[in-house]
Amino acid sequence: VARLCAEKALMGTLEECRQLASRRLVDCLREYRHMHAAQLRASNQLVFPSSLKFAPVMSLSLTKSEMLRGGMRDVDVERRCAALYAMSSLGVEATMRMIY
Repeated sequence: VARLCAEKALMGTLEECRQLASRRLVDCLREYRHMHAAQLRASNQLVFPSSLKFAPVMSLSLTKSEMLRGGMRDVDVERRCAALYAMSSLGVEATMRMIY
């Protein structure tokens, strides 16, 4: 998701990128719920597997990172460009450390 947001930030607005991150998380959780609806007892309860447990926190951290935070007065252009480059070139573990 971070790489998709980095690519979208080059072509779109920061608000579109933040919405993309939130939308992808919601779509992922919705698909998980549809796939495992029979295993859930209550219709309003969702039990996350260990691989998705921190996905909402990471998605929120992504939207508040230097790459997507605020506007021109919050983060200067050089720092935003460096964050965009890092997000698009780092591996998964390094990206998670950078976001968190």
